[in-house]
Amino acid sequence: MSLASPFTEQAGIELNIEPAFAEMNFGDFDGVPFDRLSKEEWQTLEPFWTTPATCQLPNAETLEDFHLRVSRAWHRLLQTHQHTLLVCHGGVIRQILADVLDLDWRNPKLYAALAIGNATVTQLQFDSRYPSMISVKVIGQPIASFALMD
Repeated sequence: MSLASPFTEQAGIELNIEPAFAEMNFGDFDGVPFDRLSKEEWQTLEPFWTTPATCQLPNAETLEDFHLRVSRAWHRLLQTHQHTLLVCHGGVIRQILADVLDLDWRNPKLYAALAIGNATVTQLQFDSRYPSMISVKVIGQPIASFALMD
């Protein structure tokens, strides 16, 4: 929300928070910086990076539940909005890109190989009259170098 607030204030638009676009709940690892994990914790976390669809972390949301939550919210958004700024985490962006590009959301490379840095922009263009015609304009461009494209 700290990133979304300045954008909405500057644009003079209302900030709406949609819980379905929240990042995946990583359970016991949620919010824990990687550099603070012990060797034992890394051993628990490692299988998630190689087989995320079949490895549920302790007290965490499953990847399938996360995918369904985001996918459903994305399709609702496509039906109701045109110009929307969606501020979210990389996992949510990956789920949306998997949907738009018809990628397998279970593929570990989607999480390990697709780098989406913090405070970057991913831009999709669509018309709510034609929700299946979506163009990916930008993935993971730093905000400072991003200019809105029509």
